[in-house]
Amino acid sequence: MISKSRHKAFYIDKHTNEVHIDGQKTKLTPKEMGVLILLDEHNGTTVNRSKLLVEVWGDKYSNNQGLTQAISRLREVFSKSKHISIRTIPKKGYLLNRHEYKPKRLNLGTIRINTKMVAVALLVLVIYMLVFVKSIQIRVDKAPQDTEESSLSQPKAMGN
Repeated sequence: MISKSRHKAFYIDKHTNEVHIDGQKTKLTPKEMGVLILLDEHNGTTVNRSKLLVEVWGDKYSNNQGLTQAISRLREVFSKSKHISIRTIPKKGYLLNRHEYKPKRLNLGTIRINTKMVAVALLVLVIYMLVFVKSIQIRVDKAPQDTEESSLSQPKAMGN
């Protein structure tokens, strides 16, 4: 029987002792599979070492090192996956941690703020340009013009 979790990228095949992660299948030992199944059955909750030892090895005082090795091997198997990992919860036990894929959403609030800032900057620029053009026009209007009248009023140089 295949135990499929919510993740399509991760499922456990109990009959073949295989775990399928991101399209890759890995064969596990019966003890590693037992640890994984127990962690998977307690989805989202911490499983203490004693419970793992009793359920998988049959005695909470037996093979503490075996549990440590099984957890280490499972972490190695999950190391390349972005979807699943095993977390150690200090003084409590272990937690199978599924990292659900969530597509990144575009933060429209930031874009609106940036768009408003760009619009304000453009408006200030347009006002500045209008004031600048107007000041040039005023200077041109006040500049002396070369007309016949101005040339008559100027004294003629001697010798002409």
